[in-house]
Amino acid sequence: MSLAKLTQRMAYKGVQQWNKKAERRKTTIMIGHIRAAAKEDWNVNVSENKIWTSIRQPDMRRTLRDFWWKATHDALRIGEYWEKIEGYEHRGQCSHCGVTENLEHIMLECDAPGQKEVWDAVRAMVRKKNDKQWNISIGSLLAIPTMSSWPPSKKGSKWDARFVRILFTESAHLIWKMRCERVIEHGGDPGKYHARREIRARWLSAINGRLKMDQNVAHPRVKKGRIKPQIVHETWKGVLEDEGALPPDWYLLKGVLVGKPLQWQRQDAG
Repeated sequence: MSLAKLTQRMAYKGVQQWNKKAERRKTTIMIGHIRAAAKEDWNVNVSENKIWTSIRQPDMRRTLRDFWWKATHDALRIGEYWEKIEGYEHRGQCSHCGVTENLEHIMLECDAPGQKEVWDAVRAMVRKKNDKQWNISIGSLLAIPTMSSWPPSKKGSKWDARFVRILFTESAHLIWKMRCERVIEHGGDPGKYHARREIRARWLSAINGRLKMDQNVAHPRVKKGRIKPQIVHETWKGVLEDEGALPPDWYLLKGVLVGKPLQWQRQDAG
């Protein structure tokens, strides 16, 4: 077709099709990365279909599903996305570390306050369930919703797996939110970085909020979408504050909280 016959509508359609192909390539690469990392870090084989269907499970709040869907498509507006836009190349760099920003850097590598404090708390909370040692990469993190047992083995617990899915997804989303606040709202100003006390308080609030959500949907007054009390009991067993003093029907009570990691007390005392 000659340029003389190329209409604006045809050109726009061609650009859309090219962009879709580029997006599909990025998705294919990310899916392959997730599957390989799940095998390497968790020793679990996951299918592409399992990756997508697990994002839609009710254990994940709608906001988390949207975030996980974009992350799995490698469609978040970070790093290389900005480096391709003239005048905005600087947005592709981590303002704190000075390297190209990608999701793995944000979640697991950035030295700005946030991710390290959150993952320290996650590790402490997982240890309350079991002493299983684990490594994590961005691929195996994105594979977390597919976990059906924890530790990831035939002898693992489906209830602990549910807790881990909730814990990891809520924690990762909090890291993303704090990154956006630091970079977008505060312009990377070190004077406005999140303090350790604030990070801890927000993480604990996020996890307690998820506990409260479970309590609400297990209440007898709920008619549609109610979950069994056993699911709530088994999911949160071993991580509650003063758990031994709670009655069997604690899921009906207000003020039930997740216990703070012991290492927080030691660090504060030191």
